[in-house]
Amino acid sequence: MVRIELFGPIRLIHDNEVIKFQSRISAYILGYLVIHAATARSRTSIAEDFWPNHESLKSRKALNTEMWRLRSVLSSINQQDLIWQENGAIGLTDCEAISADYTDFKIGMNELKHLKPDAVSEQAMRKVEKSCHMVSGELLEGCYYDWLLIFREEVRNQQTRALSFLMRRNLNANRYNQAIFFAQKLIELDPLLEDAHRVMMQAFSSLGNRAAAIHQFDKVKHVLRKELNVSPLEETINLHNIILNRDAFIAQKPLQVNKKAKTLEGVISNLKTAEQNVREARRALYDYITKDE
Repeated sequence: MVRIELFGPIRLIHDNEVIKFQSRISAYILGYLVIHAATARSRTSIAEDFWPNHESLKSRKALNTEMWRLRSVLSSINQQDLIWQENGAIGLTDCEAISADYTDFKIGMNELKHLKPDAVSEQAMRKVEKSCHMVSGELLEGCYYDWLLIFREEVRNQQTRALSFLMRRNLNANRYNQAIFFAQKLIELDPLLEDAHRVMMQAFSSLGNRAAAIHQFDKVKHVLRKELNVSPLEETINLHNIILNRDAFIAQKPLQVNKKAKTLEGVISNLKTAEQNVREARRALYDYITKDE
């Protein structure tokens, strides 16, 4: 079994052993073929993508050298048939003996297109989570060819959508710690993403950590002022004001409990009623915050 990892430094793994490439360019060409696995690439296109400033003859010779190096590495593990060359085109063999983190990520993101945060199974959600965890670093880290930029941006956009989905799904299910986890991942991708900051504020508040919620507002306020010289959006400010007066907000709905309860069952019933009231208050808070989104 051959595993090709493109997130972070490229790695070729065969039978749990990392195989060393003969050159960086030959390694990047393998990554290039994985990324373009759906369509065969002509030798001319590959040569132009890797040697854009070379004359045609020189770039083709350079490609021949790097392809020889790549085939030598694959031959050393009896996998020379992983790459085919025919009619001036080069491609990656489509077989079950190959797996790649980039390919698995793309499959997960394609499944995400058909999912809705409020109507998705736990199994489907775990698949999306697994796809997100595959992105352990930058696509083809250390590779700086122009052709790669569009694919890195595509991964970033898909990762943002997936993390946003997981963040919202967990928030809607009252799994506040998980919502905070995915919101933090989003903020690592884009510190200016106010929606993620608001989710963290709401989740912290719902967990009873008012100080952390207020601190999160201070952080987004600071980063927006520093990077864009702007203030937070109105809904972010409104959420901050509500959290500042959270006790008064929750107190608007009186607890309907039996104050004369004397048995253990009565006390437990009161606790369940109180928890329900708090959940309803939190839901009202969420509805108020998101009503204009």
